[in-house]
Amino acid sequence: MIVLVTGATAGFGECIARRFVENGHKVIARDVVMNACKR
Repeated sequence: MIVLVTGATAGFGECIARRFVENGHKVIARDVVMNACKR
């Protein structure tokens, strides 16, 4: 599954993105601070 997570650089959005990755999904992470999404 491919998942799009917005607000993925901190807080709830980051936790959601990490959980999907841990479960083997491909994640597209987006946020207004795009440089932070490279983590």
